[in-house]
Amino acid sequence: MAGFTLTGKDTLVVNGRVIHDFAHGDYVHITFENNLLNMKVSKDGNVLLSQVLSGQMAKVVVRLGIGSFDDQFMTALMQAWLSDAPTFSLMSGSFSKRVGDGKGGAKNVVYQLVAGSFNKIPETMASAEGTEDQGVAVYEMLFMLQNRSIQ
Repeated sequence: MAGFTLTGKDTLVVNGRVIHDFAHGDYVHITFENNLLNMKVSKDGNVLLSQVLSGQMAKVVVRLGIGSFDDQFMTALMQAWLSDAPTFSLMSGSFSKRVGDGKGGAKNVVYQLVAGSFNKIPETMASAEGTEDQGVAVYEMLFMLQNRSIQ
């Protein structure tokens, strides 16, 4: 019989605050844009490998309802960063993806994030077509991945 993966009840925490005011669509997206290693094949088939620490850098994109309490919280953090970067306390957080096996068992896939800050100011828009995206604040942050675990 094939295996099953059921997901739901994912949790995002930023600076100790559980974020709730998500928008529609992909509301949390964590990507790793750099490789973890460089590899070169040299003379006589020798292989050189080097670790690339920037491969642990996570881009975290969060979509929140514009003007929501969580949007206000994130805006205050961003303003602290923009007003005096040297005294800003870097952000920490976690993303926990809850997965079930279809037989009553469940685990959490947890991404521990440290040393984070904002990469971009949230963009905005207005639409004569009434699209839902005009009610969304999109935050893009960069963190270092401290750990990914399955608990």
